Amino acid sequence: MTDLSDKKGYIYTAASIVAASLMYILTKLAVSSVNIYSLMGIYFSAAFLTGMISSKIFIKIDLFYELKTHLFLIVVLSGLTIVGAYFWFLSIDHAGAATTSLLAKMQTIFTVAAGVILLKERFAKSAWIAVVGTIIGSILVVYKGGHVDFQGVLWMSIFSVSYALQAYLVRRVAASVDMIALTVWRSFFIALFFLSAALSEGNFHVPQIGYFIVICIAGIMGAYLSKGFQYLAFRHLPISTVSVLTNGESVLTLILAAAFLNERLSLINISGGVLIIVGAVFLITHLTHQT
Repeated sequence: MTDLSDKKGYIYTAASIVAASLMYILTKLAVSSVNIYSLMGIYFSAAFLTGMISSKIFIKIDLFYELKTHLFLIVVLSGLTIVGAYFWFLSIDHAGAATTSLLAKMQTIFTVAAGVILLKERFAKSAWIAVVGTIIGSILVVYKGGHVDFQGVLWMSIFSVSYALQAYLVRRVAASVDMIALTVWRSFFIALFFLSAALSEGNFHVPQIGYFIVICIAGIMGAYLSKGFQYLAFRHLPISTVSVLTNGESVLTLILAAAFLNERLSLINISGGVLIIVGAVFLITHLTHQT
């Protein structure tokens, strides 16, 4: 029988999936309303401010102690996120919410590669089938109008590499750092970078109030709530279980994108998405259960 801890883990995972899917939809709605530097500055500022407030009222984390203790790690993770998030925003503007969500699952390949190369994890030859399937799936997802949008794949590959390196670093220090604090301070440094970049170029703009609110909610959903719920789920369920279940975010995003953004994927695109998700699930469970 599933105990209370497991139930909490599943609830947190479901909340993470919903928050991430809503973030995709909201970001797509607002991504063209302002330049990318201003957008990302507002997006991550909203996540940071929400994290600061909630940590004082609800979670009771000593954020400044965590910052002082893990400053180098937080700065490195922030730098990796800056690179990945930049190309993620480009992709969602160019390819749409559903396609970007599916392509984001490519990060599983690069996370596995980081584990094999940097952590010396074993990787059986049979797992290469999943890798090849995921790559083929990525190409099929961006096959539209008789051609393949390799630019979208390239952008999301860069995103995937940056987030895979983050996953590697987090796995190395997971027991010694508070993940919520890590999420909050990461948002701070990212927001600081993009706001400074926009201001230095005289290119900072605040969108119309409606779009501004949408961007803020998207930032809170994606950069704080989705990750926060996921980290809380890790306390109650195996990381592999959470990682497998969160692939459901792409399915929910596809449904919401069709309903609210009028995004339509062909049968070929959907087949590619299935290959990506199946490949990701296989790689996660394979590395977890190997002896």
